[in-house]
Amino acid sequence: MSWKSGETWNFTLITGTNREKTFEELMKPGSQITKEDFVKITVTGIEQIKKVIDLMPADEQILWGGMDLTGQVPEGTVYFTFPPQKLIDELVEYCKNRKITLYSLKEP
Repeated sequence: MSWKSGETWNFTLITGTNREKTFEELMKPGSQITKEDFVKITVTGIEQIKKVIDLMPADEQILWGGMDLTGQVPEGTVYFTFPPQKLIDELVEYCKNRKITLYSLKEP
């Protein structure tokens, strides 16, 4: 997941679980690892998310969700969305070079 705060992009990676997660839980700064093997890593900036991706083993998959609410919510509202396509393409290529598959749910 990703969201913009001011001019900065933030990213959260979590392990896949069937448990519902709250908006606040996913956006909370920092990382979390539970004894139930739930991992949440939240970072700021593209270079930081690349460092997290570097720690992942090959053949992993990342599912990137969000929505575009431009013009539908007041300016400055924080919500899960996607950065510009150029940044998405950069991260897709970065993952590909590390044998990690990144699936973006962004609609064309």
